[in-house]
Amino acid sequence: MKNVIKGVFITTVLLGLVTGCDDGSDGVSGPAGPAGAVGVAGAVGVAGADATNQRVSLSFIGRARNPASLFDNSAAEVTRYDPASQ
Repeated sequence: MKNVIKGVFITTVLLGLVTGCDDGSDGVSGPAGPAGAVGVAGAVGVAGADATNQRVSLSFIGRARNPASLFDNSAAEVTRYDPASQ
């Protein structure tokens, strides 16, 4: 507990010192300066590859069951159809 109080005290003192370094408010902003010169054009980049005929491949990696879950069945399972309730 003593270390916590010491840490809070040191933090408070440091924050006080940092906020005490303010030398006053900043003045009104001055007018904008003139625009700079236009820079040199960069080199042309490498042409991109055509991705029109690319395909996406999906692979089954595995499945897992959470033993701590509260439900044995997923919400997508339809166990019985009852036409009277529809």
